[in-house]
Amino acid sequence: MTIHECEIVVIGGGLSGLIATAAFANKGYEVICCNAHEQMASDKENRVTAFLGQSNKLLEAIVDWDRVVAQSKPLKMMHIINAPSSLSELADDNAFDASMIGKDFFGYAIPNQVLASSLFERIESNPQIQILNGAIATNYVSRIDDIIISLASGSRVQAELAIAADGRNSRLREAAKIPKIRFGREQMSLSFNVKHEYPHHNETIEIYAPGGPFTMVPIDDIEGQPASAVVWMDFESAANRLIKLTDYEFEQESHRRSLEMRGKLSLASSRRIWPAVGQIATRIVDGRLVLFGEAAHVVPPIGAQGLNLTMADLEVLLKLISSDKIELGS
Repeated sequence: MTIHECEIVVIGGGLSGLIATAAFANKGYEVICCNAHEQMASDKENRVTAFLGQSNKLLEAIVDWDRVVAQSKPLKMMHIINAPSSLSELADDNAFDASMIGKDFFGYAIPNQVLASSLFERIESNPQIQILNGAIATNYVSRIDDIIISLASGSRVQAELAIAADGRNSRLREAAKIPKIRFGREQMSLSFNVKHEYPHHNETIEIYAPGGPFTMVPIDDIEGQPASAVVWMDFESAANRLIKLTDYEFEQESHRRSLEMRGKLSLASSRRIWPAVGQIATRIVDGRLVLFGEAAHVVPPIGAQGLNLTMADLEVLLKLISSDKIELGS
């Protein structure tokens, strides 16, 4: 039986796990990241995350920030729009400019794949980090001075602190017998990228209708045309109908749902669909184990809350482990 030793073990090789791994190693800790998959990043990821406020400062320290920013879009204005109930009504557009809070922009719209690639490059070059690919955590024992993570392979990881970033269906949360509260309104989310007729001017739009928001986030041009990443929430029956449409039919539906604010839309990626649910762990700590990311809380894709909430958790953890008054893992 192989026993790996470190100061902090991160369970999960998704975006949250990579961020935590890089951030703790940047503070000088020896970190092992247990990735359940055989490789760290997917080249098929088309989603974009809006990182707001303090989240960007945390990212600056752990990625090649200039390179990431060069492939991202600053968010200068947000349009919150109530879709009219009939064609005779005008859309209610509430525009919020970053200058209202004394900033040039609210944050950056960063493609998930761009961020993951930059994180992975930093992680690979950091001698403080060891990656265990294909490492599935199944159980743990939290003791007075350390925590032992059991892996499906029969190996173990011994650390002072464990970060469970193993997703909304976290095995370690289940092993800790921590109940979760799940809530939702039978909605689904579709994500895809589009090219559009009009420039976005680095502005985000969220168009609200009874089924949920239709959100367009600016991204780099695609094939010389302005482009946006879209998250479209709708009732489950409607979303399941939409995902089955032909590309042409889906483009027409998207064009109508966007209120033509970006002009004619054309698909520029595949479409993905997943349940738009919320989920909260009833507690996020068990001994030397801390739930992180979606293992702790899942938030529907509205207002860029999900990963920014995780970044806020990370800021607290970094402050705690950096305190001279607190022993790592206590």
